[in-house]
Amino acid sequence: MITGKWFCSFTRYIVILVHLCLQSCTIFAQEKSFSWYEMGLLMEASQLDTADYPIFKDYLDKFGQEPTNYVIEKCKKHQIVILGEIHHRIENLSFFKKIIPEVYHKANVRYVILEVPLFTHNDKLETLVTGESYDEKLAWEIIHSEGFSDWGDKEYWEILETVWSLNQSLPKGSEPMQIVGLEIPYDFKLYKLWAKNKLDDKTLIAKAESQHPLLLKRDELMAAVLDQYVINKKKKGIVLIGAAHAYTHYIQPISNTWDRHYAMPCGSEDNDQVKFWPRMGNILYQQHGNKIFNIQFHYPSFNPKHRIKNYEYKGDDPVISNVIEEIMFGRGNSPVGFDVFDSPFGLLRDSQSYEYHFQPSVKFSDICKGYIFLKPWKDMTFSTWLEGFISDELYNNNRTYRLYYDKLYHREWKNADEIDNWYKQEWQKHNR
Repeated sequence: MITGKWFCSFTRYIVILVHLCLQSCTIFAQEKSFSWYEMGLLMEASQLDTADYPIFKDYLDKFGQEPTNYVIEKCKKHQIVILGEIHHRIENLSFFKKIIPEVYHKANVRYVILEVPLFTHNDKLETLVTGESYDEKLAWEIIHSEGFSDWGDKEYWEILETVWSLNQSLPKGSEPMQIVGLEIPYDFKLYKLWAKNKLDDKTLIAKAESQHPLLLKRDELMAAVLDQYVINKKKKGIVLIGAAHAYTHYIQPISNTWDRHYAMPCGSEDNDQVKFWPRMGNILYQQHGNKIFNIQFHYPSFNPKHRIKNYEYKGDDPVISNVIEEIMFGRGNSPVGFDVFDSPFGLLRDSQSYEYHFQPSVKFSDICKGYIFLKPWKDMTFSTWLEGFISDELYNNNRTYRLYYDKLYHREWKNADEIDNWYKQEWQKHNR
């Protein structure tokens, strides 16, 4: 027989049980959106909700640093810090120039390593940055010898004088900061003419074909230069290089169909087959481990068709860069440097982005170990054209130089000044 006293106790028990269940459900509902991070699960950026954003903001508020201090800290802990950039952005270049004296004085860095100057000019670079006066003639010789067609970034080449100025400020007898160029002595203008089938001269075609294997080993050669000039000397260095060269824990996907540059690294006759290509940072990391640390400057996501020429992708646009910018907007777009590994950012991936699409296990912490956000990508400023970058002497006396500008732009120029002014106008359009 059920007594009233028993019934009241039972009812009280049920009420308490229901209350506990509801409380547990409420707690579970509050924490459910963060469980992927707590459990160490990968998260597609496209599946994030704005309710997830506070966990990223909290991490940055707790562990994020002012970008200069962040780089200094990493330079103290690692022999080589690689800063990966999307080229031609004033903010990145200005930041790099600003940190050169800082890492010299506070982190014992003695080498600035740049992608574009030729490694065969490293003796000239040493003469330039350690001279009693800044030798403009020598600087122009170094600049005009670079192999590309349009590396006329005024802010980039100002790095040479920045290092010279630092050395001038040091007490007599101090060890100077040096610049090491990584670029191979390769004629990129000739390559582009050849790759676009713009060459008629059999001698030039043969020359382009004969030097092509050198280009295919470009990342290995750049890694070897860095080894020889800095790592083997047990010196510290900071590198500014294109983002794709900077990967340490990630191997880039590529296909034979992207262009003739990348046909041989794939090692396959199957033009639709996606292969994977270690770049300079990865090569160095495999050799030296945690002596190497890579940081990426903030940059936009790329569609999976990027460098996979004939790949049929019908999905949505990449979102991971937009997600990062939305999180940063919630912090007032305050510049920040932060570790990607062991962070909620590190577990993000974006199947809609080229860097992740072909490798389902790749996450953000594979792409980079550190990240620097200076401002949203749309607010970044295209660099300034360096007037005089197109050399009249080379245009008049170097056949490849003249062919490049005449054939690729389908016109004959009056002189180098006309090309120089055209480039200046074209670069200005990027900021309109």
